[in-house]
Amino acid sequence: MSTENITRLHAQCNKLGIEYHHRAGEEKLRAMIGSCLAADPTKAGLLIDGNLLESGPAAPKQQRIDKNAKALTPKEYAELMGPATRKSSNVLKRCRVMCMDPLKREWPGETLSVGSAKLGTFKKFIPFDGEPYHIPKIIYDMMKERQCTVFYTVKQKDGRGGDIRKGKLVPAFNIVDLPPLTGKELDDLANQQALAKAGL
Repeated sequence: MSTENITRLHAQCNKLGIEYHHRAGEEKLRAMIGSCLAADPTKAGLLIDGNLLESGPAAPKQQRIDKNAKALTPKEYAELMGPATRKSSNVLKRCRVMCMDPLKREWPGETLSVGSAKLGTFKKFIPFDGEPYHIPKIIYDMMKERQCTVFYTVKQKDGRGGDIRKGKLVPAFNIVDLPPLTGKELDDLANQQALAKAGL
């Protein structure tokens, strides 16, 4: 532990308005400074020595900050990043889907809806016929995480006789990933859709 580094870190904390214990170690001080800058990057302009934080394990790498730069408001950030994030969430994944939920064994499919305040709502009917289908990535990710309960029978081991019903969690969907359509397959599909639309 370097006394010189501790002194410089104390000076950094004082400039940033961070309260610290006089016996706090170098690593703790660096972590506190890193957390402060992560919460408010505009305070980076108050740093005495921009190179001081680079060696700290818990602190982010210091970058030059344009003093004339304007911080984005939450609304401006949403307007800037929203379309790109929504576009990546709507990327189509080609796959086959079979439902593993015993309660939905006879269902032809299910309308699934996923969304958030930032992304909006994505809604799509997903067929369970095992045929190739394109699903938005955000719905695909949700389906990968969904589980259902399957019950099974276990015989008692203590000799009393009778069976016990137990349940276990299993994936709700059997999803088989398929490669994207080739250019020729896309052209054939477009022609089929055009003929179907024309009633031929």
